[in-house]
Amino acid sequence: MYMLSAILWSVIGGVVGTFCGALLAVLTGDKDKYGDFMPSVMGLASGFIIVVLFGDMIPEAIEDSGVAVVVGVATIGCAAVWGASALLSRSRKHKHESTHSDACAECRRAGLIFAIALTLHNLPEGMAMGSIAGSDNAAMLALSVAWHNIPEGMALTVLLCKGGLGRVKSVLITVGVGAVTVVGAVIGYYISGISAMFSGICTALSAGALLYIIFGDMLADAYKEAKSKSVSLFIAIGVLLGLLIAGVH
Repeated sequence: MYMLSAILWSVIGGVVGTFCGALLAVLTGDKDKYGDFMPSVMGLASGFIIVVLFGDMIPEAIEDSGVAVVVGVATIGCAAVWGASALLSRSRKHKHESTHSDACAECRRAGLIFAIALTLHNLPEGMAMGSIAGSDNAAMLALSVAWHNIPEGMALTVLLCKGGLGRVKSVLITVGVGAVTVVGAVIGYYISGISAMFSGICTALSAGALLYIIFGDMLADAYKEAKSKSVSLFIAIGVLLGLLIAGVH
């Protein structure tokens, strides 16, 4: 039962989110036309994930494995995603440099680096969903991850299209990268089911990854792209709505 839930939520979070981003990129060309809308959405999604992390995942991991283990493993998860994010930053740098010379080849190369980095990025997100598949907060986490994947899917599709791969192929590659989330969910589900200790370790690893994704990627990008202080307001709204939803469950 929980296995099906893990797959369902990971499909919504990974595949649906990146597909929506890819579709928007094909229809509009880029994400820069949305002004403060996408940064505000990222702030709202971050607030939801913060509630899931500190209200569900981290307390559950501590209960299963202890504080010391959770802190150590979460640090490893955080560092791993930091490495993947370094690749993302590198690909974005190439994206801007490519306007000066050999734009098509540079965009294609940047897109491939971006795809690899997003693959490494999506795996722990899927593991997080798989490890809490039976939790009341699983749906909220999946929807938050889906929001997070929309701008990433847009960015990857734009790069691949500019690299000359064509719209259909670019969308398929982007959705394939998002589908890695499902693989991560299956891994997270089975690892968490081995024992209470393994469950705690898996959850802590995912929690550490999500911590960096929130503060190092989502909020950093949101504040960078926002033209007002609305991001802070939407973070607060996300946290409060997340608490309300968790309380209702």
